[in-house]
This record gives sequence, C-alpha cells and structure tokens, in this order.
Amino acid sequence: MLRSRHVAAIFLACVVGVLAQEPSSGQAVGDQQRKARQHQDTLKFDTSSLEKAIRESVREASEKPDGHGDEKLQIDRQIKEYTGQLATYTDRLSFYTFLLAVATAILGAIGIWQGIQLKRSVDLGREEFIASHPPVLETRRFQFRQEPNDVCGVEFVIGNTGLTRAEISLDHVHLRIVTPLQLVEIKALSFPQYQEGGANALTKRRYEPNERQAQFIAIGDVTLETLGQIMTGERVLIAFGRIQYRDPGGVERERLFWREFNSDLNRFERYNDLDYDNNPV
Repeated sequence: MLRSRHVAAIFLACVVGVLAQEPSSGQAVGDQQRKARQHQDTLKFDTSSLEKAIRESVREASEKPDGHGDEKLQIDRQIKEYTGQLATYTDRLSFYTFLLAVATAILGAIGIWQGIQLKRSVDLGREEFIASHPPVLETRRFQFRQEPNDVCGVEFVIGNTGLTRAEISLDHVHLRIVTPLQLVEIKALSFPQYQEGGANALTKRRYEPNERQAQFIAIGDVTLETLGQIMTGERVLIAFGRIQYRDPGGVERERLFWREFNSDLNRFERYNDLDYDNNPV
C-alpha cells in the first residue's frame, strides 16, 4: 500500500514535470522573441542616439566661440573691404588714365598745330629773307683767250654777288663770228636767238654767296685768217647767252648777257639793251 502510494506520487510528479516543461518551452520562445525585439529596439535606440550625439556636437561646435575663426572672419571682411576699395581705385585710375590720354592727345594735336604754324612762320621768314636778299648771278670780265693747245675761245667770270645760294638750272652760251652787217640785222631782232647746241655748257652749277668761277667756251674750228679779220674789225666776235638759276626757295631767275669784241679797244663791250643784257651796270 505504501509502495503504491510512492508509485502514485512519483507518477504524479512526472505528470506535473511534463506539464511544467510545456509552458517553459513556450516561455522560452516568448523570451527569445522579446529579446529580439529588445535587440531591434536597442539598435534603433543606438542609431537615434548617434544621430542625436552628432547633432549636438555640430550645434556645440557652431555655438562654441572660436577665437581663430573670428580672426579669420575679420580678415576675410577686411580683404573684402580692401578688394572693394581697390576695385574703386582701379576704376578711378582707369578714368583718370583715360582723361590723361585725352589730354595728351589734345596736347599732341596742339603741338602738331604749333609745329605747323612754326614751320609756316619759318618758311615765311625764309621766303621774305630770300626775297629781300636774293642771289644775283653776274657775268663779267669777258676776254679773248687762246689755250696752249691753240684752242681759241672766250673766258668770262660768273659770280654770285647776292646773299643766298644760286643754282643754275639751264644755260645757253653761244659764240658767233659775224660781219658788221649781220650784227646790225641780229640787233634788229627783239631778242637774240638761242640755239640748243649751246645748252648747259657751263661746268659749275651752284654758287654760294660771294662765290665766283671762271668759264671757258671754245670757238671751235677757226682759221688764222678769221682771227686776223676779228682783230682788224672785218668780222665781229660776239658772246651771248642766257642763264636760268633758282634761289633756295625755288624761285627761278634769269641772267642775260651780250658781249661784242671791239677791235679798236681790244676788249669786249656790253650791248646796252635789257633784252640782250640785263647785268647790273
């Protein structure tokens, strides 16, 4: 009996243990689910905490006073201010440079105008001086001469008695041997007949003030008989010509000359006619 009670008690304990195991298994499953949710909640909590910590750090960093940051900010402000001032000064400098360029151009134009006026004044003064002090070419001292090589001709002197330079541009110099009757016929003309054969016979072309030069013009083929007739007056040797010369201002002037050999005086004499000879008396 007692043994039966022990067996019944043991059986009852086993049943109770089994019943107790079933709920604990379900409880274990529930615990695992709770733990999983808690883990997820923990993860969620940790992420939000991290974000919150970052936001707080950023806020603290922004709110925390930084001495160097203020200094840099002040420097940046000054640089910005200086940059603005520099831009203003640059604009003003550009404007002033433009005004200076305009003023320089105006001064240059005024200088050019003054230079032109000065040149005109100088040219006018020069022209007035040349007009009042012109070059004067004269022909004088005509003489019959025979060269050592038996070449006969006439030598005369051309001189500039003026105060400015004379430059010969064209000349006609002729020597002719005619009879007294032919000489009368030639003088009956209004002016002597110049021929191209005697053009540009003079060697010296430029004469400075108070400068003179002797010129020799050969007669050509002449016989002793003809020379004898010139010396006796049966024939007349005439030397005539025209010299065109210009002054430094480009003004053309003219010198005419006419000389006849006088056998009685054994010298050349001037023909007193301005259409033939316009040398100063």
